[in-house]
Amino acid sequence: MVIAWYDIRVSGIAASNTRNKIIFSIMLLIAMFVIGVFGFTMLSDTRTYGEAIWITVNILSTVGSINLELEPNEQIWASILMGLGVLTVFYVGGNLVAFIVDGELRHMFGRRHLEKQINHLKNHVIVCGFGRMGEALCDRLHEQGHHFVVIDPDGDTKQRVDAKGYLIIQGDAMVEQTLNEAQVHRAVGLATCLHSDADNVFVTLTARELNDDLIIISRSENKETETKLKRAGVSRVICTPEHSANKAMQMLLHPAVEELVELAVSGDDLEVTKVQLVQLPKACGKTLRQLALPNVSGHIVVAMVKPDGSRTFNPPPDTALNAGDELIVIGPIGGTTKLFDAFGAEGVHLV
Repeated sequence: MVIAWYDIRVSGIAASNTRNKIIFSIMLLIAMFVIGVFGFTMLSDTRTYGEAIWITVNILSTVGSINLELEPNEQIWASILMGLGVLTVFYVGGNLVAFIVDGELRHMFGRRHLEKQINHLKNHVIVCGFGRMGEALCDRLHEQGHHFVVIDPDGDTKQRVDAKGYLIIQGDAMVEQTLNEAQVHRAVGLATCLHSDADNVFVTLTARELNDDLIIISRSENKETETKLKRAGVSRVICTPEHSANKAMQMLLHPAVEELVELAVSGDDLEVTKVQLVQLPKACGKTLRQLALPNVSGHIVVAMVKPDGSRTFNPPPDTALNAGDELIVIGPIGGTTKLFDAFGAEGVHLV
């Protein structure tokens, strides 16, 4: 992200310098024109402003078809103006060419650099839509140091995303090719934050077809759409009005629980993690007491999820662990790595 911001900063400075040269070139050309007209009118009492303008334009444009008889002093002035005019025209023309070529090159190389960064993404998050929810999500991902790429078709949105230094693909997230460009087959999660529930359903169907293991979170404005989104393959649905109401209720009725969840989700010390026991073969067949997770990784087991979907909150210490079980644990940042080092297979580490 820092590299992307630096590239944008350097490109902005280069573009500003080029614009300044163009402005200076135009002002120099105008100054040469004014000086030329003034000189011809001052050197001859009979020379009209129209004739002075005609002579100056022909000289500066290097056309040379003056078709007017010049006095000796005017010929000297014309010779001086020709030399300065040729240099000025070459300078202005060179800056114009440089402006066009430089802009195209910067766009081309900037695009290639962006594509190279996106092509190297792995275990990243794809955020579809950079509205209020999408932007807030990207800001949080950036704060936590997670890799992500934005998909949005709007050109103005692309400028806002570029200004933040985030990776973006300007395109339609409902198109399979766009998701492939975002390396959806190597992504760990996708959040579709589009305004239309129908569009979110279509993005989910397309993404799920490209990656069966993808965690898909979808925004929904209507409660009725939640069932359709889950059928399409969404892992979790955030119904904006209902979610806001539940959040407010938790803050009012259960402030302690909400404070703990907030600390675990966004704090600097704790994190909530779901661990699949199949990834911890050394833990299978043992009990929670035998694992002694608080001593090994600092984790506390909050709940256990069985393969049939049944959940046990605060499982007792003598609970046996099997390969199909899942543990929801809360512990310090970095504790999950210790957990995998202690109970994972040899040579297998947490990604």
